[in-house]
Amino acid sequence: MSAKDDALIIRNLIQSLEANLSELDIELGEEAPLESSRLDNVERILQNAIKELKALIEPENDLP
Repeated sequence: MSAKDDALIIRNLIQSLEANLSELDIELGEEAPLESSRLDNVERILQNAIKELKALIEPENDLP
């Protein structure tokens, strides 16, 4: 696999995670308070995963 193939796979994974995160946002309002805190944790984990994956294919501008 080339770096270009890897970047494409990562972009597809990011899109999938973002879609799942959107669905999770809808469910957050429908759950009991205890379940909501668990879903909040899952949401935070997904957001961090998306951030890390984006960093792999879109390096920050301030890096040398």
